[in-house]
Amino acid sequence: MEKDHIDIGDEMDILVKHDRRLEKLSRNFGDLLGKGLQLFSLGGGLTYYILSQILTDFHVKRGYYLVRTPFITNTLLYQISGHLSYYKQNMYVFNIEDEEFAIKPMNCPHHILIFINLLEKYRKIRLPFRTFELGTVHRYESSGSVYGLLRVRSFTQDDSHIFITPNLLEKEIEKLMDEMILLYEKVFNINLKASEFKVRLSLHDPNKMNEYSGSKEDWEYVEDVMRNVINKLANKYNFSTYEGIGEAAFYGPKYDFTLKIGEKEWQLGTIQLDFNLPRNFKLIELVKDYFGIENLYIIHRAYLGSVERFIGAYLESFKGRLPFVLTPIQVAILDIFTGDKEKDNKIKEYAMKIYNNLKNKEIRVVNIETTKTQLSNMTRILESTYKPYIIIYIGEKEANDNIYSIRYYNINSKNIEEKKMKEEELYNLIEELEKPLEELNNKKYRLFEAFNFIFE
Repeated sequence: MEKDHIDIGDEMDILVKHDRRLEKLSRNFGDLLGKGLQLFSLGGGLTYYILSQILTDFHVKRGYYLVRTPFITNTLLYQISGHLSYYKQNMYVFNIEDEEFAIKPMNCPHHILIFINLLEKYRKIRLPFRTFELGTVHRYESSGSVYGLLRVRSFTQDDSHIFITPNLLEKEIEKLMDEMILLYEKVFNINLKASEFKVRLSLHDPNKMNEYSGSKEDWEYVEDVMRNVINKLANKYNFSTYEGIGEAAFYGPKYDFTLKIGEKEWQLGTIQLDFNLPRNFKLIELVKDYFGIENLYIIHRAYLGSVERFIGAYLESFKGRLPFVLTPIQVAILDIFTGDKEKDNKIKEYAMKIYNNLKNKEIRVVNIETTKTQLSNMTRILESTYKPYIIIYIGEKEANDNIYSIRYYNINSKNIEEKKMKEEELYNLIEELEKPLEELNNKKYRLFEAFNFIFE
């Protein structure tokens, strides 16, 4: 039976399996956490932290402003936004001191408040104005539908809101497509132009207008705008398009991006065009007063969608082979002991020199002691669980010849390759694996954590 992302994530210490038993407490982890709520373990916390840094830097370099919003909010905000009328069944609502609050299901109303505050303070904001937040939201999902990281009740979005006039829409959406393609290629080694990449235009259902905010005429106009834009871009970006009736958000139509990896098709990012929230929050009146602008839209945009879902889909699609910069254990050094104390001391000394050099460069490296008879089993364990990109074998010959026997994952061919290397060649290989991200954000993402205890 093929492993799913839960099994793979557990083996890599990305997540904690809900069905694992805590014998002393006579409970499973899932009993204590609750359905649809996930713990990121050591590997998952590391992966999430580095990915957060990458996404933050990516957006700042492209003109987005970083914001941060609270987890709970007075429901008055959601009355204005419309969420309380159209989305309450998916919200967690409670009372504090006779006031009604909700755990945040969406980041957009908060970003709008930040925009209004800046607009009224400075009155010099240039449009389009872009905000970005790795915002954690909570939404009700039935207990029967939640599953691992793919469908959860608490998740983080790489969430942006762009305040924009109608005449700039096409240019901005093209810019967003360029950013998304670049991000997937440089961070995740996914070439969207050469992949089975589809865009669904998610439309309202004209027979259920009570489920949407705004008039039928408004919806039809905005959907025509989005249809024209995506049809123009389809040829440029080599993707197919189709339409989904009744799949829109309550406040506007959207593009939903799906990507086929292997046999599975994943729904990942989204770009949504909102004409309702600018009206609900009187933004159109404000920009008219300050700038003489007659209309304003908000683009809601998340390239990954849910960070949790994206990690789960990536683990499952690539069998746990995360990008080099994001994988918890990047390099494993295997000391192949002979049973001869003098020879083994020399092997250990040489292996520890390599270990310390990599550790000083903040490469996540582990050192494992083994023997010739145990070697194949240890290699199998590593490649079926933690999947380090590079395994360095150090035996008697390597220690004598001052060379490394390397087994590494070739990210382009997707094959395991073997090679003899000198120290400088190893560093060059690591630099090559890091190069796409360095080109993207002009920065290396290195962080050492000590995972040796796993193998002791």
